[in-house]
Amino acid sequence: MAAAAGSIPLLCNICPKKPTFSDVSHLLTHIASKGHLSHYYKVKVRSGTEEASRRMIEAYDRWYADWCVEELMSERMSLKEKKRTRTKASGEHQLADTDAIESRDPANGLSFSAPTTSDQTRGESMPPREEKQHRLRHSQPT
Repeated sequence: MAAAAGSIPLLCNICPKKPTFSDVSHLLTHIASKGHLSHYYKVKVRSGTEEASRRMIEAYDRWYADWCVEELMSERMSLKEKKRTRTKASGEHQLADTDAIESRDPANGLSFSAPTTSDQTRGESMPPREEKQHRLRHSQPT
């Protein structure tokens, strides 16, 4: 059985820069990252033909099993899900203004609340993209 999570070696021997981490949380964040998973997969594929890659994967997999990293990752995911559920239940993600519609501009990833028709009649301005679409819709003959 592994020692306490606090004494786990805080390093990654799979990634090219061989990063070290200040705590378990940062290590787990790294292990779940796309970059780490990509490096792991590449080394795993090369391990079929390269001895050095095979030894690296074996060492990493042994470290992963010896320190019960899968359990730590599972616990972390569970805690995050519970936190997310609590946040949603508390209403923090609900809109304060029920007249506003949350919108996302895929071109630049910005979020904004677009005014609805009731906002427009009060003279409030729309985001430029929404205003242009509104003008185009209402200027075309029906």
